[in-house]
Amino acid sequence: MKNVLFLLLMTISSFSLNAQTDSVYNLILVKKGLTLDQNDSLPLEWDNQGFYLARNCYINYILKDKPDLLAGRVTDIKKDSIFISNSFNKDAAYLQDLNYESKAYHYTQISKIALISDRALGLYEYRNLSGYQFIFVLEEKPKTLESQWVQIYNNYPDYFELVPLLSAQGFDLLYSDNGEIFYFSGTGLTRPDPKDIDIEQSSGYGISFTPTKFSRIYGLALGLKAKNIRNLQHNYKDLLHIYGLNLEINPFSIISIFHMRPLGPSVDSIQEYEDKFRPDARSWTYGLNVVPFSNISEQIVHGVNIVGLKNFVDEAHGVSITGLSSFSYKMNGLSIAGIYNSSIQTRGVQIGLVNKSKDLRGFQFGLWNINPKRSLPLINWQFKAKKKKKTEKKEPEN
Repeated sequence: MKNVLFLLLMTISSFSLNAQTDSVYNLILVKKGLTLDQNDSLPLEWDNQGFYLARNCYINYILKDKPDLLAGRVTDIKKDSIFISNSFNKDAAYLQDLNYESKAYHYTQISKIALISDRALGLYEYRNLSGYQFIFVLEEKPKTLESQWVQIYNNYPDYFELVPLLSAQGFDLLYSDNGEIFYFSGTGLTRPDPKDIDIEQSSGYGISFTPTKFSRIYGLALGLKAKNIRNLQHNYKDLLHIYGLNLEINPFSIISIFHMRPLGPSVDSIQEYEDKFRPDARSWTYGLNVVPFSNISEQIVHGVNIVGLKNFVDEAHGVSITGLSSFSYKMNGLSIAGIYNSSIQTRGVQIGLVNKSKDLRGFQFGLWNINPKRSLPLINWQFKAKKKKKTEKKEPEN
């Protein structure tokens, strides 16, 4: 009897010890076809062979049933599930009109991870997770990328949380200031004070070079990027209105051809765009907008928009012609793209190899045409909103 009690106590204590030492799930992604050696030291950043997906890591990802680019922190890992926040922090969620919270995803729901490769152009490298094994392992400690807290501004005493972003380079650091998210570039910055912001509205006439400190340009705007940098040192974005011809020559944007289909912020409706993203448009062109390479910007164009390779603007009103692919939240008029032509709201005509619109009033001409009403080859159309199916109300049983 004593031996039985002794063995029982030993079993319980052994179970308790294992529960204490191996009580946390961690997630390892390993390329299919490779065997994992327990002695292998796996990194926390992306590695094509295998790596740990760490907690507190900010990731960009795509779900299988929703092709929009999402972002959030990995807050926890359970068996078969990954918990990801819906925003960077509470302040960022407030700006997005969200309640800051985490959502559990079964690992099969996540289709791709997007690694930022070029901040200026907003280009991503997409890693298809169908080629990886998801291995949930019980370990003694959680794999976590701890945040750092630093004083970023020399004129502001508060410390800001630096959160690691999974990127093509390994990790970048992000921080939030009043809900707006910035890349961390170092300390010693000057935090903008409202009284220090230069609110002067100046204009350029004839030929003006961009980026510029003008608020309005009448004539020719020539340069790398149509952007107002008057208060750049304060991380403050000023508006720029161009009346005439905007000519942007940025040869570095040619690398965008490796990402044929641009993905913008997740938008389910044009109302969501109007509320959340349209206020961020910083460049308005009235007239002719010409970009020999790629145009990826928070821009609204009224008139004619001609882009050599890839076009990604907030709105295009008039005629838009793009060599390879085109995306806009709102398109009114005629949009022509050599391969892929997409917009959230379309009022007019789309022409391309593949055309897609979530809200169409007009025609589509191409090899394959997609709108809420139907998908058809060669020609498609929609003139009214798709009717929602009525659900019959059942009478309560007595």
